[in-house]
Amino acid sequence: LNRIIPAIRKRQSNSLVAVAAPNKNYRWTQRMLDLIEGNFDILMPHIYAGLPVWKYTFEEITSAQNFKIFSRIIKLKNLVARYNKGKRVLIIDGEWGLNSPGENGEKPLFNPRNGNIEGVIHRAYRLIYYIRHNLVDGAIGWNMLNVSMRHSRPSQGFSLLYTDAPSKTSLLYWLYYMFRRYVGKYVVKIDGRTPFFVSHKLKVEKIDKFPLTALLATYTPDSSTLFIVLTNSSYNDTLVGRLRIVGTKKINETRGVILSDFRKTPLDSLPVIQDTTKVLRQLPVKVFPDSGVEIQVLPHSVTFLRVKVGSL
Repeated sequence: LNRIIPAIRKRQSNSLVAVAAPNKNYRWTQRMLDLIEGNFDILMPHIYAGLPVWKYTFEEITSAQNFKIFSRIIKLKNLVARYNKGKRVLIIDGEWGLNSPGENGEKPLFNPRNGNIEGVIHRAYRLIYYIRHNLVDGAIGWNMLNVSMRHSRPSQGFSLLYTDAPSKTSLLYWLYYMFRRYVGKYVVKIDGRTPFFVSHKLKVEKIDKFPLTALLATYTPDSSTLFIVLTNSSYNDTLVGRLRIVGTKKINETRGVILSDFRKTPLDSLPVIQDTTKVLRQLPVKVFPDSGVEIQVLPHSVTFLRVKVGSL
């Protein structure tokens, strides 16, 4: 790196140089940062979530495991700040998502649960915290295109679209599709309560109690539209979500959409989607006179809510 980085900058002075780093081995990362004296612009770890899904509950995989990852990111950020005083270094999650191997030793690529509703809730939960708390500057998911079937084996752990099945999509595709349409430019401060669950296997900094829901609130530059993204990491329980918008005169319009898997056995379902009605449904929204709304938050789902208001 000490030979290559100066050569890059000499040839292309406006380059941004990224260096890779493991997401667990802090001693290795600290040694690297010390040797290159902070002469880089981007740190790019691959922050996969590799716990085997068959050994942990749905709630632990989609919520508690994410908090283990958030703790790792904070440690990496502290290391970067230590070696780059006064310089802003971007942290980009170079590859990410649920990365569980199969129960019989299959590579994560061939484990459908990385790409079905379990992987979707895990990623949605993580995206909410990434944005809301500015944990990273970007996240790059592996990978966009892949064949849907290879030697009669589903290879859908990560794919968004399938080159040999252009009429089909994936659950992950619809997660990103909805995120792009239901996340505004500015993050809104939120205050409230959420149910928690206790993990009997996972602890993060001695904490074994984790939120079942994650919520992101954003709004448009003209303050006319509020967006809500809300996950429910409970596999079985429906929750009631109540939201009051402080400072608005009236609610003009609402629109809600649920992303889930409405097939009979979601954890065994393949991520490939032919019929979008099996994964996307309209969500009834109850509006109250005090600028409040109420929704039913279904199990293992991501709720997308758009609220057009009179003024904020």
